Amino acid sequence: MKITKEQKLFYGLSIALFFVSVIVFDVIGRLTYRNETLFVSIKETLYYLAVQPVGTAMLLAPYLILGLVSVKTSKNKSIKNGMCIFIPGLISLSYIYYEGYLASSYYIELKKWTASSLSVGMLPFQGIIALPIGLLIGWVIYTILNANKT
Repeated sequence: MKITKEQKLFYGLSIALFFVSVIVFDVIGRLTYRNETLFVSIKETLYYLAVQPVGTAMLLAPYLILGLVSVKTSKNKSIKNGMCIFIPGLISLSYIYYEGYLASSYYIELKKWTASSLSVGMLPFQGIIALPIGLLIGWVIYTILNANKT
């Protein structure tokens, strides 16, 4: 099976942007609420991504689903149409992950351990719920851009 340029682009972007967003959002939360240094924040974030491969894979799943939908859309028409789906989906996922990581750090500061754990632990499920909103917005953009071509 040959890997297409669409698969390389959208799966590559999905994985890269997942790691960037998780690292950045967790570090922001740690710097904001826990008053950790930048070095300690980055080190701890990378440590937990590495020692919890199942959790990391679950957090990655909504991003991979976004990549899959974008690949399927771009195969029909063009990469531009795939981007119409990808970008709004990425924005919706990023918002959910940002809120989750900040909430987790906030609850740790309050010593509410269960709330903190669930703030990140529920992100894959919240992402699966939020993703259709971004995809719907992307579909509307896709439809508007392609309305003149028929």
